[in-house]
Amino acid sequence: ELDGGPGQGLRIRVSNPVSWGVPVNSGGGLGLVGLAERTRMAGGTLDHAVRQGRFVLDVRLPWEA
Repeated sequence: ELDGGPGQGLRIRVSNPVSWGVPVNSGGGLGLVGLAERTRMAGGTLDHAVRQGRFVLDVRLPWEA
């Protein structure tokens, strides 16, 4: 989901079903940490949680008018 506009900010929300199995490729382990760092550097916020069996990532970024 994308929402927002100039002067309001930008909201990005991504959701997918939670997989409780073992990941095929664990990756570098910096995915959420790196996203959160870049979001903060841009003046925004990043939240993530598991809700009703879904992983939800919610990002808010400033968008100047």
